[in-house]
Amino acid sequence: MAILDRLTPATRAWFEASFPAPTPAQSRGWEAIASGDHTLIHAPTGSGKTLAAFLWTIDRLLHEPLPPKEERCRVLYISPLKALAYDIDRNLRAPLVGIRQAAERIGAGPLPELTTFLRTGDTPADARRRMQRTPPDILITTPESLYLVLTSQARDILRSVRWVIVDEVHAVAGTKRGAHLALSLERLEELAPGAQRIGLSATQRPLETIAAFLGGAELVDGERVPRPVTIVDVEAPRDLDIELIVPVEDMAAPAPPDPLEPDQVRQQSIWPAVHPRILELIEEHTSTIVFANSRRLAERLCAEVNQLAGKEVARSHHGSVSREQRVEIEEALKRGELKAVVATSSLELGIDMGAVDLVIQVEAPVSVASGLQRVGRAGHQVGATSRAKLFPKYRGDLLVATVVADQMRKGRVEPTVVPRNPLDVLAQQLVASVVVEDRNIEDLYAMVRRAAPYADLPRSAFEATLDMLAGRYPSDLFAELRPRINWDRTSGNISARPGARQLAVTNPGTIPDRGLYRVVLPDGSRVGELDEEMVYESRQGDVFVLGASTWRITDIGVDKVEVVPAPGEPAPKVPFWHGDMAGRPLETGREVGRFVRRISSMEREEAMATLVDEYGLDRLAASNLVAYLEEERAATGYLPDEKTLVIERFRDEIGDWRIVILSPLGARVHAPWAMALTQKLRSRYGPDVDVIWSDDGIALRFPDADETPDTADLVLEPEEVEQLLIDHLADSALFAARFREAAGRSLLLPRRRPGTRTPLWLQRRRAAGLLSVAKQFGSFPIVLETYREILQDDFDLPSLTEVLGQIRARAIRVVDVEVASPSPFASSLLFAFVAAYLYEADTPLAERRAAALALDRDLLRELLGEGELRQLLSADVIASVELELQRLTDERAARNPDAVVDLLRDLGPLTIEELDLRTRDLAVGEVVEELAAARRLIPVHIAGEEKWAAVEDAARLRDALGVQPPPGVPHVFLEPVEDPLGDVVGRYARTHAPFLAADAAADLNLSPSVVETVLERLEAQGRVARGSFTPGRTGTEWVDTEVLRRIKRRSLAELRGEIEPVDESALARFLIGWHGIDSGTRGAAAVAEAVDRLQGADIPASVLERDVLAARLGEGASGVLDQLMLEGQIVWIGRGSLGPRDGKVALYARHQVTRLALDPAGDAPSEPLHDAIRRCLEDRGASFFADIYAAVGGGDPNEVLDALWDLVWAGEVTNDTFAPVRAFTARRRGGGRPRHLPSSFPPHASGRWSLVSALFHDAPTDTERASAWADQLLTRHGVVTRAVVLGESIPGGFSGLYPVFTHMEETGRVRRGYFIEHQGGAQFATPGAVDRLRNARQERLVALASTDPANPYGAALAWPESDVRLARVAGSYVLIADGELAGYVEKGGRSVHLWADVDAEEVAAVLADLAGRHGRFSIERVNGTPVGQSELGPRLAGHGFAVSARGLVWRGMARAGR
Repeated sequence: MAILDRLTPATRAWFEASFPAPTPAQSRGWEAIASGDHTLIHAPTGSGKTLAAFLWTIDRLLHEPLPPKEERCRVLYISPLKALAYDIDRNLRAPLVGIRQAAERIGAGPLPELTTFLRTGDTPADARRRMQRTPPDILITTPESLYLVLTSQARDILRSVRWVIVDEVHAVAGTKRGAHLALSLERLEELAPGAQRIGLSATQRPLETIAAFLGGAELVDGERVPRPVTIVDVEAPRDLDIELIVPVEDMAAPAPPDPLEPDQVRQQSIWPAVHPRILELIEEHTSTIVFANSRRLAERLCAEVNQLAGKEVARSHHGSVSREQRVEIEEALKRGELKAVVATSSLELGIDMGAVDLVIQVEAPVSVASGLQRVGRAGHQVGATSRAKLFPKYRGDLLVATVVADQMRKGRVEPTVVPRNPLDVLAQQLVASVVVEDRNIEDLYAMVRRAAPYADLPRSAFEATLDMLAGRYPSDLFAELRPRINWDRTSGNISARPGARQLAVTNPGTIPDRGLYRVVLPDGSRVGELDEEMVYESRQGDVFVLGASTWRITDIGVDKVEVVPAPGEPAPKVPFWHGDMAGRPLETGREVGRFVRRISSMEREEAMATLVDEYGLDRLAASNLVAYLEEERAATGYLPDEKTLVIERFRDEIGDWRIVILSPLGARVHAPWAMALTQKLRSRYGPDVDVIWSDDGIALRFPDADETPDTADLVLEPEEVEQLLIDHLADSALFAARFREAAGRSLLLPRRRPGTRTPLWLQRRRAAGLLSVAKQFGSFPIVLETYREILQDDFDLPSLTEVLGQIRARAIRVVDVEVASPSPFASSLLFAFVAAYLYEADTPLAERRAAALALDRDLLRELLGEGELRQLLSADVIASVELELQRLTDERAARNPDAVVDLLRDLGPLTIEELDLRTRDLAVGEVVEELAAARRLIPVHIAGEEKWAAVEDAARLRDALGVQPPPGVPHVFLEPVEDPLGDVVGRYARTHAPFLAADAAADLNLSPSVVETVLERLEAQGRVARGSFTPGRTGTEWVDTEVLRRIKRRSLAELRGEIEPVDESALARFLIGWHGIDSGTRGAAAVAEAVDRLQGADIPASVLERDVLAARLGEGASGVLDQLMLEGQIVWIGRGSLGPRDGKVALYARHQVTRLALDPAGDAPSEPLHDAIRRCLEDRGASFFADIYAAVGGGDPNEVLDALWDLVWAGEVTNDTFAPVRAFTARRRGGGRPRHLPSSFPPHASGRWSLVSALFHDAPTDTERASAWADQLLTRHGVVTRAVVLGESIPGGFSGLYPVFTHMEETGRVRRGYFIEHQGGAQFATPGAVDRLRNARQERLVALASTDPANPYGAALAWPESDVRLARVAGSYVLIADGELAGYVEKGGRSVHLWADVDAEEVAAVLADLAGRHGRFSIERVNGTPVGQSELGPRLAGHGFAVSARGLVWRGMARAGR
């Protein structure tokens, strides 16, 4: 008890009344803290180490004289989790109140009342101002909030801090967040020198690394001397009771066979057995936490358990649930109102969850350290046993879970590696450091190097980062990036630019912005957040689960999703979130290998006993694991372990070669190996080689390859792997994603609107633009940082090099086997192919879908042409853009000295007069003199005229224009630039609307020929374009491509703004006129025009002539159609059978068929008779049926004819006229068929038959096909919307055609706008169609076949709500009145449904016209009532209908007139 004597009597009295005795962590920790040393306390969860840190400081605070109000803040507590910070804030109340009361009891009072303040990102602004006015004694915060305090005026309250407690230090030390915190601690050290640091850590090794991270260092004569840190290592391991449970006999086929249906396929999911067992465990215990490795799994588990229980026994808890909801869930569990919580890492750290008596972990923990943290939530009290049940998901997971659980029992956590020199974090902290006060470069460099992650930061990397922030980029291509700081190279002083503070405080920390949507209630209360792609795939009215509660979406805004509770709704969606999961470390992988080798060396019974007794598996789990290893050895003859790698080769289900490298060494080794292999193998096998990796190996797929790499090709040389990896990374999705995140952290791509989400697709787009420039310069700091992060943090390149060296030295053997099908180990790895290629690219969902068609942009321009842009671009827009680019508008004028510098950096040298036009509220002459004195501007003489330039331009102007720099320019700005002429001319283009080369030459004082040459070079690089752009100007103009895009966008927006949308009924009116319905035109030209509109549309053959063509051309078009087919102008192709007497056909103009014809519908007929007909037509060409019949060997003619029509509907055979199709659909039902046909074959065998493939010549590219279909859709519909394209079933859908329509718009061929209400924003129309749409009229009621492309209902427009089943089927009709759907006639006319108030006489006349086309037509009911009782009955009788037993039957007008 001697250690308690160090505490004051009141504190000791409270402690002794509350606890039986100090824990080892407390007694040893107090001793170290009392000595004044920086201290790291390493102890298991529940060992009382948090109180060890706090009690000593509280004791000092209570018994020392109160300092002045502005110096009250003396203890700073930093938690990596906001939830843990809230927890600590609550738990401090006990000692703060208890010690004061104990002092009163023993006569040692009164003691001062200490105050605490919780400062997180959720703290309201008024509370933060109150903290600044009245500093607390104890400030509780997070790393990001500490950074914000240090970067604000509130930083002064930290000058009095004496103790800094960093909790759960292991959670941040190995991450960029830790590097960020380390720099914040050194910034704090400058404010509060000598503050004692106390670190609290659990489950972490090596402790020396964590201690060095915590303590930082001092610089003595330029040498770094680490600050001493006393390590208090409490070795006593927690008593862990971990059991691995498998609730099925066979994890490979979890459900037992049904004895009543023995042939039924067995259930392949383990979940139906896992969910009841989890519920059973929850019911058996008082308080349970179920941990999952992903938010989606947590939500799904929670929903399933609650559904099984029939009540709410669990709620989900993760980072996408709002803080208010999480606190509510935590309190409900503590109070016993909730039996269980299903959580992710959100409850992993030292949050007090009360008396939790069981932890359930579903699937193997992501690491040993994480597993210990999670299991430690149970029995959180000192000395208690932590009980856990672990449920693996599949057999491979069972193997890993067994090893990880064993390592947890032994306390063998993975070593922590502190990131070295993350430059993006450095950039953010450098800006934050100078916004509060000007700094000297030497002091700033010393401060940075005191932080452990930057101990060996090279001076060159530090200065390169400052160069980047100060605007000294390696090329003028970076000109759009704004400097964040000013750096005077002569004096070494660094100051902040205007707006830098706002950037620093609105973009804090290192956690990347994932573009998540806030989920809120109508009153604004926050429910949680959803992934952008989840929201993209959701619609209003959708129901989903979040936090185990069900919500209905009422509105989707630009940055939030509004919801209302929807309890009890069936089949809610489970949301998903995309994120990264750390790979298995090499050390754990080697333990997996050792375990496999050990267990596989035992007999089955010995292995079973070992797994149950030593490794804590239940009998079913042990049996499954032993069987898994036995089956793998039986399949390949080997088992992969830490000394043996297995290469497995086999062909997949479509005949492509697969190679799987099986290894337990983990993804951090496999990922760089796989990427390096990709780079090497694609140079030999082409770009189609697919490669994925996981913790359990690497899988490769070789499409259409006759041979595969040998073993030597797969095992790389250690010396070549790094260069192969670097070469591959530059164009990878991983590099793009990491660059985007690093650029955001370094404030190069900050949030544009603080407090609102930046859509992930927009982040990607902005980052891609910067990356396209930055990766040309290997020295650009964020490019370097991206490589460093991938190679050091994501991958373990040294370990891979070590493994490859051991393979070469034969210390690791490689065995190569060929098998018929994948082994059990390989099967689980190959499943990852689905996820890998579903979400491979760092692009949003819509862009990935569009990429399904490989559009060739150059070919697209060639096909569509560039158009005459002078007709498209607006002169007013061009003039407006010129003013903006030249900073001649009020909004873009300079209003402070820094803005003047930026202006000259952007525009190049200007005279005082030109500057004066571009500034507001400034004495330009004085400002220029001040900036020149500060060596930020220099005077230059161009064409005999004095101008002023930014000092960064000195070398560029010298080398491009021969301008002599003035004396005194720092040497760094005189270093040669790579392309001075390209920079100067490129800048001129970037800051002007379309210009003539002669104008640029005059302004730059260069020869026109020189300017032309440079512009041609920039054109080849895609930076400028030439053409005719400005209305009214002659001659060839030049323009920067980005400027041209801006002008195009605004010109098109101007055009779009001229159009008001029409209602949806206008589309129906428009299509009736657009298709020439009832136009009465006749002749070959009219038929060709109709076919031109209908090309490629799948139309039932039975209605094509009778209804679709008749509606446009009247009767008598058949003969003309046949004639045009005989002449070879029109062809038809079958598009699928619709039963024994009908099928779908598509018509084409002969010259268009190659590009418009789609792949055949359905599977190709494959009987011998089909093959015989194919061979006949291949050998003979076009043939009559008699010749085909003879060539296939005769037999039953009906069978041959049926086989021929099978090929017709499959899209393989066509005819030179439409007569056989006409005859096929006219055949009568029933009656049977004669076994032998007469010598003259039936009408549907007439004509000459040929293969459709004979119509095709050169196969079109994706681009040619997309271009042709875009043209065709515009021809058919006039206005194309997403719904229109979906109705056509075109491969690639709307996303595939969107780039074509966009290019058409840019070249003036189509207009984009919101033409029709409720049809989405992406609508494209020909200019003529827009005018006709707005003026569309319909004079009388029109009947159309429901399948007619002129009918928009059921395709572009939704069917109206109705009790009747409405569908676009052959034989049904729609009645359209003034664009509205007035009626629907079911197939055969038996039932008529009318909605609109239409004239019965007009309806009767239209139905009579339909009946006249059919010949046989009967109507039984109208709106559900017998036709004879309806108002329509007498009118129909007057139009040729007669009474029959079933209703009214068409008899013709002659009969009606008698």
